[in-house]
Amino acid sequence: MDFETLCAKMGYNPLKEPYPYPINSHEDDSQPNPASVLTLEELDFMCQYLIEHRDEIVL
Repeated sequence: MDFETLCAKMGYNPLKEPYPYPINSHEDDSQPNPASVLTLEELDFMCQYLIEHRDEIVL
């Protein structure tokens, strides 16, 4: 398992690209969650990776 493979599976790289959907002040269930395609193990890996590389996030 590696970060690039998980980014491809989600359809975007959270370190280099903004969230692909508008963020509203309310929950919008009509927009898919890119992380919903990840397994629990993959999601844990992704979260830990993003925490460890938080200084690289481009906002």
